[in-house]
Amino acid sequence: MTTIYTTHPRYVEHTLSGHPEHSGRIQSVWETLNTSGLAARMTQIEATMATDEQILYVHTKEYLDLLNIIAIGHGLVMIGAGMDTYALPVSPEIARLAAGGVIQAVDEVLRGNAHNGLAVVRPPGHHAIPQRGMGFCLLGNIAMAARHAQYIHGVERILIVDFDVHHGNGTQDMFYDDDGVLFISTHQSPFYPGTGRINETGIGLKLRGLRQGALFRLSMRCCVAMLIMGWQQCVRRGIMPFHSAAWASVYWVISLWRLVTPNIFMGLNAY
Repeated sequence: MTTIYTTHPRYVEHTLSGHPEHSGRIQSVWETLNTSGLAARMTQIEATMATDEQILYVHTKEYLDLLNIIAIGHGLVMIGAGMDTYALPVSPEIARLAAGGVIQAVDEVLRGNAHNGLAVVRPPGHHAIPQRGMGFCLLGNIAMAARHAQYIHGVERILIVDFDVHHGNGTQDMFYDDDGVLFISTHQSPFYPGTGRINETGIGLKLRGLRQGALFRLSMRCCVAMLIMGWQQCVRRGIMPFHSAAWASVYWVISLWRLVTPNIFMGLNAY
């Protein structure tokens, strides 16, 4: 089985001392992949930059213009509603490399050159909304790749699973009225950015005979069940490096599911 691995050494150029989203994060991922031997088992390709056209798949022309202005500037710019997202003159270029890396992985798989792909990129993307960056994210990396799969490869049905403590609000916004994309976000509520509530299930969905609430509950049960079974199988086979962490994750999911607390419903939303 061939796994494509896309990344780029220039990702470290987008960094700000003292900021939580800094170059050390991806350097740690690279080190882990290399020391574990996983990187050597994959086919690595160097990411290329996303084009203006690909950015406009999910972002507005006004936001693209802003990024181009930042790129020819001379200093630090803070963007986002809370001014929490930094951009240096080099940042738009690195963000293009990040989104381009994800798009490349999709291309390689859909062209039949690989069975699956891993894109290790930064800056991250799931908080960026069509009209601006936010939450440390500049471009909607996964959203751009999904649109690319739709527009270029003709993929009609796409599943995006966002596993993070924070809700992937940007990715959700970009596909909120697209019934060809099922977006599932697991997150802890009410953490940043405060979205991802149980009633955020999209619009214009073709339910094929099922009520929207019924479809949501079915998706939630299936996803939670698959997550629990997957963790259990990994631990039982002894392939998880840290069994206690694995069991803790299983216990957390099972506990929430059995208690049927509001957090589990707010932590899984799909449309």
